[in-house]
Amino acid sequence: EEKARIELDKTTNPEKYIKVINTSWEEGGFGTVALATFTLKNESLRDVGDIEMKFTFKGESGTILGTEQKVIPIVVKKGQSKTVRKENLGFHPQNAATMSTEFVSFKKLMD
Repeated sequence: EEKARIELDKTTNPEKYIKVINTSWEEGGFGTVALATFTLKNESLRDVGDIEMKFTFKGESGTILGTEQKVIPIVVKKGQSKTVRKENLGFHPQNAATMSTEFVSFKKLMD
């Protein structure tokens, strides 16, 4: 049955069901540091922790100016969403106009 197949997939491949649903960034540190705010939604049937994220900075023309990848030491429980506020990404590229946020992986299954 299709429903059982999907439930099995949500249990065995939870990484496919982690979504970034909101993202924004602002400058801190006198305009030199990027502070990211984003929400992760876990539609899998497993609790996941230590979330690896990739942040890509682009200029006004869309040119990629730099990326930052880091592990966020949080747990996102199955079926829930969690918002991370003002995560310090360090120095951002000069002239960055936009930033995109991408889920890469998780390091721990929590259940």
